[in-house]
Amino acid sequence: MIPISSKAEDFLQRVRSAKTTAARLEREMNDLRRQWFQLSILQWGSPRGEENPGRQRAREIKTMFRMANDAYLEITALPWRFSVLASHLPEREGELLRRYYLDGMTWEKAFEGLCSDRNGRQRGRGLRDRARRHFDEAFQQHNQ
Repeated sequence: MIPISSKAEDFLQRVRSAKTTAARLEREMNDLRRQWFQLSILQWGSPRGEENPGRQRAREIKTMFRMANDAYLEITALPWRFSVLASHLPEREGELLRRYYLDGMTWEKAFEGLCSDRNGRQRGRGLRDRARRHFDEAFQQHNQ
């Protein structure tokens, strides 16, 4: 596999893991919601101005939830950003990258139907290298 810029490589790896990362963040946010609702009225019931463990914990949960939510919004936008960049590639190259990075296929599965002759695997690697190189160029152009 040909090397591409580290920023583009990092972006592609984040796109590939976006579904699992988003699912993990959803679970984390649901857990924080449960914790929030489990804070009892008694913990909140002290007079204004008085600090108590319930209020402190509520602030902590709120901060953690905001951080998780921000990360979730960022990670769920990655497939869209990837699709926009991939749309600048030739059709076969864009389809190959979509299959691998968005659909989670192996490279061999992603090659199927795109490289169907006897030398499909070798041609597939060439197509993969071209697609990654062209994606890197599009990434650099749109992130200046």
